[in-house]
Amino acid sequence: MKFELLVLLSLNVFYGQAFLFSQNKADPNWNDLKVTWGINPFDSNNFQSLPRTQAEAISKGWKLEKNCSQVNGNRYILNGDRASILIFNARGIIAGIASAVPKNLPFNFPSQKIQPLFNDEGDAYTISAYFVDPVSVCSSELSAKQVTGDKLIIKGQGKELNVALEQKDLNSFWTQGKCFRTMGVHYWANIDGSELNEDISVDNFTPVFLLYNKGKLNGFGWAFIADLPSRRYEHPGQDVLGMFFNQTPKFFSDPTKSGRLSTLHIYLDSTPQFNFC
Repeated sequence: MKFELLVLLSLNVFYGQAFLFSQNKADPNWNDLKVTWGINPFDSNNFQSLPRTQAEAISKGWKLEKNCSQVNGNRYILNGDRASILIFNARGIIAGIASAVPKNLPFNFPSQKIQPLFNDEGDAYTISAYFVDPVSVCSSELSAKQVTGDKLIIKGQGKELNVALEQKDLNSFWTQGKCFRTMGVHYWANIDGSELNEDISVDNFTPVFLLYNKGKLNGFGWAFIADLPSRRYEHPGQDVLGMFFNQTPKFFSDPTKSGRLSTLHIYLDSTPQFNFC
């Protein structure tokens, strides 16, 4: 873990220096959909762009998992992996992204308090983020313009989070964390709406984080208190969590309350390596 910590610190310095000399600025529009942060930017699994049209997804081997008659959207997965589920609208344009976690996980994840953010789909709980109005996803009256979207709405069976596009407009539900280059300024949440601090109950930890750069939302992610096997997921150790929280929850270091963490960074622009908060 000490090696991982050293590499993360070095990477932050490296990218900070690269930024000073680079003329490449991130497009302020959401012009991509990338997942999975990694130390090595040349690893094809890291910062991987996902298809943003149904046609492209099919051409790259993604398979229909469920359609608009079953769920809100036409959902596609690659090689049976439900860590990254693409949600397409009725015209085959990207409308959101979801992740499914199996039931009966250790530590009763997801807890009853956060289950309203998920949808119970029988064998799994699925959490979904929409980049457009969820009501419009299965409608035929849609714009054909190709964009990733202009909204971020986390919608479950009993709770909906409408995320501010500008950092200054965030409400008190979100607690500011730390800046980490190649990610952004993190925001976390206590599901009951109070400030997230080191004494938060594990059951109240909202499994969603936000990423802001230059005051604009251009990423977000999942943080599951579960050891999930997909290569899409990242698994930060306890010794690096202080880089992302102002007050790191104590439960992370209590083996009776939590185990290995599985996170997934989801980027909405094409140059996350130039995210400097």
